[in-house]
Amino acid sequence: MRRSEQGSSRTTSPFALKRLMQQSSDDITTLVKWAKIYGPLYKFYIGRKLILVLADYDAIEQSLIKQGEVFSGRPIFNALYTQKFHGKRTGFLLTDGECWREQRRFALSTMRDCGMGKSSLQQSVAEAAEVLLKELEVASFRKSVDILDSFNKAVGNVICSMAFGRTFEGEEFWRQLKLINFRVSESGIWPPFNYMVVQSPGNCKIDNFVI
Repeated sequence: MRRSEQGSSRTTSPFALKRLMQQSSDDITTLVKWAKIYGPLYKFYIGRKLILVLADYDAIEQSLIKQGEVFSGRPIFNALYTQKFHGKRTGFLLTDGECWREQRRFALSTMRDCGMGKSSLQQSVAEAAEVLLKELEVASFRKSVDILDSFNKAVGNVICSMAFGRTFEGEEFWRQLKLINFRVSESGIWPPFNYMVVQSPGNCKIDNFVI
């Protein structure tokens, strides 16, 4: 761990850092605690990755608002993504700069063609909300209710209405939603590997891996 300017310093390994983070119930609390020790602007390394922490309102305002264009970059942390696309920026979520602006313009134009901002989308949202209210009304008679599933179905049907022009019902639709959620949750296993060097004989087959 180091101050961003001259002062006391301390280094840490990725595994030691993880042990330190586990001392608190959440990572944010730990970072705030470190800010009281090292100051509102400090840095540390996880593997070869430099992490800079802004824990002061003025520093955050200066970097993200007044100089937002400079600090709005999105580094590629996913090691497999880097190997798959040879470090190039592709897609919509993991890009920045001119590439991101181009993708954003295309996405907004396409979404408007699909109904975003039009009265037809409002009707789809109203229909999904009506189904959601009925499900919650039925579920209210049970002792415990997990409303996340019902909201996922409602939001999923609004998206399906935009993308496919129809909504879906039944267990098959819910099974597909759960599969999508599972695939997204699987990405949670990769963060520890993002800070390690990925160079092995297996990388020659990385192009056959579907990300």
